[in-house]
Amino acid sequence: MTNYIISAAISLLMQLESGGDPSAIGDHGQAVGILQIHPCMVQFVNRRHGTAFTLADRLDPVASRQMCELFLVDLWNRRGIWKIETLCGRWNRPYGRLDKAYMARVRKAIGEAQ
Repeated sequence: MTNYIISAAISLLMQLESGGDPSAIGDHGQAVGILQIHPCMVQFVNRRHGTAFTLADRLDPVASRQMCELFLVDLWNRRGIWKIETLCGRWNRPYGRLDKAYMARVRKAIGEAQ
């Protein structure tokens, strides 16, 4: 069950964040790749999991998926977050209140996928 939900969340995030474009650049050059990963997320994943991802890895769809999976599984295991909607919201905004506009996009995408 965990693998299915995490995989579904990552697939949804790839569409929401970049439309599936691994070379996408957003947020004034800060968010890069298929999952629009910021430098602070690379640092967080490396620190939390002892990995050695680089900023260049954000342009590699496989490495990007791995970083996202580590982050989402961490949310699942440490914080008990298991809903696709909330996992996606936390990818967009790891701390603080979830962004209402982003969450509306997530809910719409989930509805379209069903």
